[in-house]
This record gives sequence, C-alpha cells and structure tokens, in this order.
Amino acid sequence: MSKAIFLGTFDPPHKGHYNCVKSVIESGVFDKFGIEKIHVIPTIQNPNKTESTAFKHRYKMCKLMFKDLVNKNKVVIDDIESKIKNSYTYELLDYLHNDKYENIKSDFWWIITIETLEEIINQRWFNSQYILDTNKFIVVMGPNDDKEYVNNLVKSCKYSHIIQLNSKYNYEYHSSDIRKLYRQGFDKILDDTNPDVKAYILDNNLYWL
Repeated sequence: MSKAIFLGTFDPPHKGHYNCVKSVIESGVFDKFGIEKIHVIPTIQNPNKTESTAFKHRYKMCKLMFKDLVNKNKVVIDDIESKIKNSYTYELLDYLHNDKYENIKSDFWWIITIETLEEIINQRWFNSQYILDTNKFIVVMGPNDDKEYVNNLVKSCKYSHIIQLNSKYNYEYHSSDIRKLYRQGFDKILDDTNPDVKAYILDNNLYWL
C-alpha cells in the first residue's frame, strides 16, 4: 500500500482543498495504485508568500475542514512540517523519500492542482527540476480547466509519472481571495470553508488586519 500527500498553506482551508482530496478518494486512482491514506500537510511558511497565520490555527482548521474524511479513515491531518521546520518543499519531499518519517515512508503520490504543476514545470519553485525528477504526481482538474492545455503541459516535460484526474468539482476562490474579501466586509465568503472552520475563524478573530 502507498500513501498520498496534499500540501498547502491552508490559510484558510476551503472547499476547493476539500474537493481536491475528495476527488482522489472517489476516483479509481485511489484503488488502482493502492493508496491507503492521504496525508494533508499544512506547511510552516511558504518562502514565496508573506507571513502566514500561526501554524496551530491552520492545523486545527484543517482538522475541522476534513473531519468527515478523517473519520472515514481516508485522511490524516499531518503536523510533520511543524517538527522538521523545512524552508522549501523539496526538503520536505526529500525527508519523506528517505524513509525518515515512518508514517509515510518513501512510496507516495503528491496530489497537486494544474496551477502547481504549471509553476513547477516552468521552474518557479526552488529546485523545480529536482522536484519533477523525483516525485509522482496526481493532477486534479476541474470541469472548467483546459484539459488540452494540461495534456500539452504534461507532454512538454516528457514524464510518465504524472497522472491526470478529472474532477466533477470546480472552485472559484483561493485562500488569499477569502482573506481579502473577508477583510473587506464580505462575511459570506467564509461559507466557502465549512461551518466549523467559519466558526473557528470568527471565534479566534482571524484574518482581520
């Protein structure tokens, strides 16, 4: 059995994140490749972004966002990043590949979006080529995504370890959009998380400048 990982800042986690993971679980890919569980891993701090909300909040919000999938024993909310404190994604991936973390070991798939695939192929991540060379990817595509573009993108890098997965779910916003709109007084945007995450954001007074 293998594992899958889903990385993100999750600031906050939202329906797009949830549906990305749910799509993999509902697909034949989950069983075909013997994926036992998906580890949702909040990152400590993305070096390419401004300072994130405290890890403890993002970790707790992930637990609330994915609670039903955790209860079904399909997902684990993993705090490994808080323990090893890496700066770059390739360092975390190396850590997992080298069997240093017994909960995942070396055989895993990395669930990503088209946006992430594009950024890595276009060398926008630190050590992008190394990341491409040493990882297996499941790319989740929504109904409105340009599948022909993705096909050409995958062909351009000439790798066989990139699986394209069609999802029935679309999502309009990024976490940064949710934070921005909420700060502008558009409280309804928090409905794009879930009721438990929304309550957590309000109770802890998150995302107000």
